Amino acid sequence: MKYILGIDQGGTKTSVALSDLNGHILATKDAYGSCHSIYDMNHAMKAIDLAIEQIMQDIFFHPSEIAFVVCGMTGADFDFEYVLLKENVAQIIGVNQEKVKIENDSIIALRGGTESNYGAVICAGTGLNCAFINKKGQEYILGYYIEDAFQGATGLGQKAMMAVFNQESGVGKQTLLKEKVLEFYEVKNVDDLLVKYIFDQEIKGSVKNLTPLIFECVEQEDKIATDIVLEFANQWSKYIMAGVDKVSIDYPFDLVFSGGVFKSEIETISSLMMKKLKEERPNITFVQARYEPVVGAVKMALDVASTIDPTLREKNVNQSAKTMNLLRKWGN
Repeated sequence: MKYILGIDQGGTKTSVALSDLNGHILATKDAYGSCHSIYDMNHAMKAIDLAIEQIMQDIFFHPSEIAFVVCGMTGADFDFEYVLLKENVAQIIGVNQEKVKIENDSIIALRGGTESNYGAVICAGTGLNCAFINKKGQEYILGYYIEDAFQGATGLGQKAMMAVFNQESGVGKQTLLKEKVLEFYEVKNVDDLLVKYIFDQEIKGSVKNLTPLIFECVEQEDKIATDIVLEFANQWSKYIMAGVDKVSIDYPFDLVFSGGVFKSEIETISSLMMKKLKEERPNITFVQARYEPVVGAVKMALDVASTIDPTLREKNVNQSAKTMNLLRKWGN
């Protein structure tokens, strides 16, 4: 029997899905998140290997049975990285490099969000990325051109933390974020929080988890939290408009919202972005990604390896993705 593998590696988790050539997703497993350029290549490859090992506990397959692999990876930003990643992914799976295609993780998120062969995607997870494909197939990925301050949940969490510090120092105004952040980190006052922030490196890595607290404060009409969300929505909208112009995407097209930030909000940032973009680019169609990005990787692999009718294939993907809990859940 022949299979395909779809892989999605981000900073939060590494997901692997196994499918037959008819589009039936048979198994999916997760491992820890990684990025070859932040940790190292071994760390990134071990996560993929670990997820595949878990799948093989349920469905054993030999590498010779793998027809094709699409691997969407955070940190796949430069040409030389694609070459290195392709070599390492092929080696860890045990297949020829010709059977492996490396994509930036934002590209598989786009494929998981729209059936169109062109469009744009904004992926707001631990970090942020935006990708664009025009009708000619030309791709543009913002990647490292995105400012650190606006890197997804990490950037939002950092803003929340600084809002608490600013209130305490007298530089900023009062915000409901203070009590919520203190409770989250189980400290009594901001001085204790500051000490932890300076000396505990895990704190800086966990600020991404403050994002839901920001949305809670927005719902309670907290001005500081609302200003944070508005600032990010405006800046992220600028990234979208710049990328669309860069590759001259024809209107109308789908803009796919993907990533954990959009899953945890209740149409907070996304609704603000839609409002701003509609004013300046009225022919954009806004789409909340239907599938988890790993399904986008599966679909891209099936585009290469499957020979059955695409409509039937899509039906099989949809049904099995639902069974495997790979449909996106918004607002939770």
